[in-house]
Amino acid sequence: MYSALVVSPAGKLYSALSEALPPEEYSPLASAASAAEARELSQGRVYELYFINASPHDDEARRLAVDAAESGAAVLLILHADDYVRVREEARAHGILTVERPVSLPMLVKTADYMCAMAERQRRLRSRTAAAEEKLEDMKLVNRAKWLLIDNLKMTEAEAHRYIERQAMDRCVTKRSVAETIIKTYKDS
Repeated sequence: MYSALVVSPAGKLYSALSEALPPEEYSPLASAASAAEARELSQGRVYELYFINASPHDDEARRLAVDAAESGAAVLLILHADDYVRVREEARAHGILTVERPVSLPMLVKTADYMCAMAERQRRLRSRTAAAEEKLEDMKLVNRAKWLLIDNLKMTEAEAHRYIERQAMDRCVTKRSVAETIIKTYKDS
């Protein structure tokens, strides 16, 4: 399921997409009449997909598209013909999909599928990044605990490392848990 925000001054785009996109795949499908309203809605919720129907020379809609793309959302920016040529390259540099008006509903639905693929890739990347950050934090804690053992118990680095591993195995806990206990013990003393 993908959360989506449709930004369109007239509201026609929202009506068309809410009828064409299956609700079991796109939920919630929210609507905003302006970039400012979209920013307000985005404060309380993260949207994975943005459909932005920009008025001619609407710099605020372009800034919203860039901000949404930078936050990891898949963004479709629908542009007036005059703006399309001018904005297309900049939008592409930010990973924003662009189409020129007029655009058909079948094309929007197909583009929504592409956006879902982009959103899925972002989900996996965020998951991998979170796992890597957690692993890095574990390593930092274990190293900090090793140095506390070296300083306080005069162990070598290898001995401190083996001690933490052995404690983790003996107590059936993670090395991070052992490290946190060591840090807490020697931090208080």
